[in-house]
Amino acid sequence: MRTPLTVDGELVLLLQFAFSVVAVSTLVFLTLGLIRNLSSRRASRVRFGEAPARSQDSSQDGSETAPGPSLEDAERFAAEERWTEAVHTLLLLAIRHLSSRFVVPAASSRTSREMSRLLPLQAEAREAFAGLVRTVELSLFGGLPAGPDDYQTSLERVRLLLRRSV
Repeated sequence: MRTPLTVDGELVLLLQFAFSVVAVSTLVFLTLGLIRNLSSRRASRVRFGEAPARSQDSSQDGSETAPGPSLEDAERFAAEERWTEAVHTLLLLAIRHLSSRFVVPAASSRTSREMSRLLPLQAEAREAFAGLVRTVELSLFGGLPAGPDDYQTSLERVRLLLRRSV
């Protein structure tokens, strides 16, 4: 014949069960977080056209050969007078270039302002990047129309960033 559990025995079983649930839940959340982090890194490399490592055969102007936004894309938008898209493409080009140059992961959830804080840029390059970010924020997210002057200024900033990022 079995002896009934005492209050102390039932409490111990309940605590063991609760501890097991917490331990299993923690492992599940950690695993899901790790998977999400790895997939977002992979997605950001695809989105920004990053190569896993910087190749030594970059062109003289500092542009990368990996697929992604290009200067030609920005020029095409500008030729079509799609100024907002043109300056946004220039920003994406700069982010891709600087992220690969300084090995800063360009996570898709990271904002341009966060990138600005993460990039180890010197004063002139930092101001050029910040100005590019402001132009895109105002035109793309602020609803102010960009024009040919905004594009020209942004193009000059990107050329400076591609030439010398430090």
